[in-house]
Amino acid sequence: MNKKRVLFVILILSIFFLSFIIADEITDKVDKAYTCLQAKVNESCSALSSEEKIFSLLSVGECQNEVIADSLDGNCWPKSGCSVKTTAQAILALDNAGVDTSKSASWLMSQNTTPSGIDWFLEIESTNPATCTITYDSSVYTININADKKINSAAGICLSLSQEPYENYWLKVSPSCFNKKFDISCDESFLTTFLYKKTSSPVIYVSSDINSAPAKGTTTEDVEFSCFKQASTCNYEGSLWATYVLNLLEKDISNYIPYLVTMTEDNSIYFPESFLYSITGDTNFRANILSQQINNKWWGESVDKFYNTSVALLPFQNEEFVEKTNTKNWLLENQDSQGCWQGNIRNTAFILYSIWPELSPFSGSANVDEGLTDCSDVGGYCVYQSSCDEINGSELNAYTPFCDDITKICCDSAPLTSKTCSEVSGVICSSGETCSDSAFETSDTYYCCTGVCESTSSLSECKSKGGNCKSSCAGNETETNDNCDYIGEICCVTPVGVTGSTNYWWIWLLLTLIILVILGIIFRDKLRVFWIRIKSKFTKKPPVSPSGFALANAPMNRPIQRRILPPSRQPMRKLPPPRRSSELDDILKKLKDI
Repeated sequence: MNKKRVLFVILILSIFFLSFIIADEITDKVDKAYTCLQAKVNESCSALSSEEKIFSLLSVGECQNEVIADSLDGNCWPKSGCSVKTTAQAILALDNAGVDTSKSASWLMSQNTTPSGIDWFLEIESTNPATCTITYDSSVYTININADKKINSAAGICLSLSQEPYENYWLKVSPSCFNKKFDISCDESFLTTFLYKKTSSPVIYVSSDINSAPAKGTTTEDVEFSCFKQASTCNYEGSLWATYVLNLLEKDISNYIPYLVTMTEDNSIYFPESFLYSITGDTNFRANILSQQINNKWWGESVDKFYNTSVALLPFQNEEFVEKTNTKNWLLENQDSQGCWQGNIRNTAFILYSIWPELSPFSGSANVDEGLTDCSDVGGYCVYQSSCDEINGSELNAYTPFCDDITKICCDSAPLTSKTCSEVSGVICSSGETCSDSAFETSDTYYCCTGVCESTSSLSECKSKGGNCKSSCAGNETETNDNCDYIGEICCVTPVGVTGSTNYWWIWLLLTLIILVILGIIFRDKLRVFWIRIKSKFTKKPPVSPSGFALANAPMNRPIQRRILPPSRQPMRKLPPPRRSSELDDILKKLKDI
């Protein structure tokens, strides 16, 4: 038995150390790839193509100045002929390096146009038959929704009845009316939304914006959708990259999704599901892209499968799953002698950024000037994100890792909390006064008014409802949404029936019961005898043990007398009384005569 245990422990330790060896081997190969890329980039950034510079900046933090110089007045890339795709990639790399990209992002958002080849339908749905009015261009049109959900008539030149196979269920929007607003009202509760599809496809997509209203209420709908153009026509690959990057910058990209979704089948070579999964989070896109993996190794049949694989796994940078692990193994098996992939700078950089960003020796230090080892060295301030946003500051991404507190960022502007109230030209309002503008937390006070202190005779909304304005609520209080006098305060209310101190009697009761149960289990044998002795005082017959021994009257220090009890299932039969001798003689005489 001891030998088996020893062997088991040895097996577990072997597996444990083997996993470390394998992990170290993978890390060494990835480090070799980063070293290879760094060596190629260091030869000359200026000699690289625009994409090579951009992806080198994205992965190893090199060529930042060359990327900026390659732009057309800081608006778009490359300067020789602005491309939506290349501009989006440059914005991604520069933003990742902590460079302000607001100018180029504005240019990118201006490159939009209305796609063709997409049909739009207005759906008006009601549980019961309803009469509805549709208003646009100052004209009112009346339609009826029948019990079978069909619509009885068109609504002017903009809204015609849909044709087969969706005959009369929806209203088709004329392309000339895409930017008009439609106000809908019905005499029954209803909902409205838009449906869209590629003109040559039967597949219908439902808009994510669904509006509803009660009877006599009103909803407003308008068709707004766009694509990113190259010259004057939509560019699908450019639209994928532009939408992906603008979404990372937290811009509104909802207008671009219908175009990207409906044109997916025609542009499968760009792996649109990868971008759409990043943008929408729809797991259908995830399943679709993973199902396209070839030989459990790569994506794309073209010679550029290294680039295609990087695109496919781009939204999964922080995830690990079987398909990705298989791809990693395949990539590490196909490195060239230097550690790169086919000596291709762009592909090697993209692979490292997309699949192994966490192993980058340059992450967190890219674009940091030599000799600068702190956020303050570049005039930054380590503060919370909310404090930086408070004064419209921007994060210096490359220097955030140098902040001692990992919950803080390196902000390019001094927050109000690092200054006194007087330094920000503020005043501290006295009791009974409120700030006409914003009240901020500074180094010397929680509430520094940068506006004018105005007297108020009325209580705040919170206090008028019996609450108290505090920085945080006590354990017996509940936070409400009622307004307080100062920014940073929350309204705390004590629920009815709850006193200032919490009553913990039930906790002590529960603990007492638990202790009693534990004691009962430990001393159960002694308690059993004690219970039998107590029970014997309330019964005339001595109690009997399960084995048939009488216990109650038996002295505790002498052997217990055993008494056999009659079987409970066979009660004693009552015998008839004996007959008298005279009767017996008479019977015998009669028998003799016979």
